[in-house]
Amino acid sequence: MTPLRRRMLEDMRLHNLSRNTQKRYLDRVAAFAKHFGKSPDLLGPEEVRRYQLYLLEERLNPFLSQAYMRMGSLYITKEDHATAVIALKLALDADERNLRARLDLALLMERKGDTESAIEEWQRFIKDVDGTSRDDRALYGITEADAANARRRLEKLFLSKAGTDTGEEKE
Repeated sequence: MTPLRRRMLEDMRLHNLSRNTQKRYLDRVAAFAKHFGKSPDLLGPEEVRRYQLYLLEERLNPFLSQAYMRMGSLYITKEDHATAVIALKLALDADERNLRARLDLALLMERKGDTESAIEEWQRFIKDVDGTSRDDRALYGITEADAANARRRLEKLFLSKAGTDTGEEKE
């Protein structure tokens, strides 16, 4: 097993994704790599764009959001945050109801230290979760714990930002 695959599996377990979801993510990343005949380690933003065009041309739109999600996960694993942001935003463009993409984007913005964008994404995620039925949330693997965690993270970011805005030191 390659280090990238091992890391991606670990990251998916940390996100509490089911084995079936993990398999689908790995399958889509494999399809992405196979399309270019290269290891995912060697693929970047331009290949994401070209793969998007390929999927559109082949009329595989229903799978587009999922494909972008998987690519986002791949690039988060590779710690290529800029490309991961692009992929996650494309997943949301393809399916604006994709709560998992919104959650991952909020986490990624927070991880990058982009407080303003993280706050914005957490607010959108919470609004979307609140406006979605429990059954529909389950389609994206979103739990009540995810929603509660989002609220805690948003509050913490607001407190951190308030401390920064008033000139207080961050802890």
